[in-house]
Amino acid sequence: MTVCFADSKDGNKTVSIQNQFIHSTYSPIKEAERFVQNINVSFELEALIILEPGLSYILPFLKKRFPNSKLICIRFCNSFFAYNEGWDFVINYEENENNLENLLFNYLGEEKLLSTLLLEWNSINKIFGEQINNCWKIFKNILEKSKTLLITRQVFEKKWLINTCNFIKYAKNIYSTNLNPKLPVLIIASGPSLKNILEFIKTNQNNFFIIALSSAINVLLKNQIIPDLCFSTDGGFWAGEHLKPLQIYKEKINLAISVEGFCSKKILKSQKIIPLIYSDGICTKLLNHINYPVVLAKRNGTVSGTALEFAEEHFSSSIYFAGLDLQSTKGFQHIQPNILEINNSLFDNRIKPKELRIAKSEHSSQALEIYRQWFNSYKCKNKIFRIMDSKENKSLGEITDITSNEFMKIDFLPIQKETQFTLINEKQSNNLCKAKEFLLNELEKSEVQKQLFPMDFVLLNHAVTSEEKTEVYKKINDKLKNLTYKMEKIFNE
Repeated sequence: MTVCFADSKDGNKTVSIQNQFIHSTYSPIKEAERFVQNINVSFELEALIILEPGLSYILPFLKKRFPNSKLICIRFCNSFFAYNEGWDFVINYEENENNLENLLFNYLGEEKLLSTLLLEWNSINKIFGEQINNCWKIFKNILEKSKTLLITRQVFEKKWLINTCNFIKYAKNIYSTNLNPKLPVLIIASGPSLKNILEFIKTNQNNFFIIALSSAINVLLKNQIIPDLCFSTDGGFWAGEHLKPLQIYKEKINLAISVEGFCSKKILKSQKIIPLIYSDGICTKLLNHINYPVVLAKRNGTVSGTALEFAEEHFSSSIYFAGLDLQSTKGFQHIQPNILEINNSLFDNRIKPKELRIAKSEHSSQALEIYRQWFNSYKCKNKIFRIMDSKENKSLGEITDITSNEFMKIDFLPIQKETQFTLINEKQSNNLCKAKEFLLNELEKSEVQKQLFPMDFVLLNHAVTSEEKTEVYKKINDKLKNLTYKMEKIFNE
C-alpha cells in the first residue's frame, strides 16, 4: 500500500493512499471542521467511532462538539499511528479483525453501544471498502447483541432484586464454606453423556467432592447419589423448578445459590444455604450493607461457568466435568428424569405429541453456542477434564476431554467430607428493617434506576421531544412504584 504525504495549499499536511487523497489538498482543517459540523445526531452520544480518520484533523472538533463522548478510532493503515494521541481508544484493525466485536463490547458495554455512532472518514471507502463493510456488519451485530442483553437485564434486574428480598427474609440455615482444597472435584451437569458414568458415580460417590448443577439434582437423587453441594444461579422461574426435588428430600442438602436466584420459600427455610453474591449490582450492595454472610462468586451466563470458576477458586486439585455436552443431540437434550421434561410432558397430546416437541429441541441452540464459546476461551491450569465419549462433541479449548473409561480407571481414594461447611446461625438475623430502609434510599438514586431499567434509560437518551421524554419518565416512575410495592410487601408480610 503506497502512502504519500504532501503539503496542502494552506501549509498543513495532507496524504494520499494508492494515489487517492483522503484529506483536502487545499485546507484539510476546514474540511475536518465541516465534517464534524455535518454530523447529524438526534440523541446524546455516549461514543463515536471513526473509521480511519487519517491525520486526525477531526479530533479537536469532535472533542469540542461532543465533550462527554468517548472518541474511538479504528485504524486500517499503519502509517498513521503517530496521530493516535488524544483518542480515547484506538484499535488496529489488521491485528484485531477477529476480535473487534469483543474489544468494542468490553470497552463500551451494551448501554453505551446503543447510544454510539459509527462514521467513516471522507474518501476512504474507495480504498478500504472491504474493511469498512466488515466493520458495519460487526457494528450491526454488536447493536443486536446489546439490545438483547439490555432487554434481558430489563426483565431480570428487577427479578434479581425481588429474589434477594425473599432470600433475606426466608433463608434460615446459613452456612459458610470450609472446603478442603486438596479434594478431587466432580461437577455434574445434565447432558445425555452423563448416563455413561452414572453407575460409577453412584458406587464411588465418597471418592470425590460432588457439585451438582441444578438441572442434574433430580437424576442424581433418583439414582441415590447425594451431592456434596448443589449449585444454582439462575433468577428465572424455570431454573427454580430444577430445585423442586429438594423440597421433598428427607435429608438436608448443601445448596449454594445466588441471592439473586429463584428459590422457593420452603427450600430457603429448610435446606442448608450457602449464599452466593457477585462483585456488582444493587443486590451485592444490599447484602454488604446489612453484613450478611456470603460467598463471592463470578457472574456468568451459565451456571456451569460460575460453578467451574467457584471450583477453581476453592480447590487446587483436579476438576472433572460430567454431562457438559453443550451440543444439541437427537432425542432428549437432558438425561432423564429431568424436571422440565416431566413438566412439559403434561401438555403432550395427539396434536402436539412428545416426538414433535423433542424434535424441535434437537435443533442447534444459540445459547449453547454462546456457552461453548465461553468454555472455549476459558484459560485453565491443565487440571480441568471433561468426561466425553462422543467424538461428535466439539472440544472446549484448553479443557481436556477424557473418555468415561479413562475416568473410571483413575485411582480415587475415599475422602473426608463432613467438615466442608460450617453453620453460621440457625436463625439468621435478617435485619429486615435495615434492608428495607437501604433499598428505599437506593431506589431514589438515578444510577440505581439506570441499573434496574437500562432499556428505558436508553430510550430516554434517544427521545427527541420533551413529550417523548416525559412519556419515558412516566413509564420509569410507574415501574419503580410497582417494584417498590412488591419489595415492601415481602418485608411487611
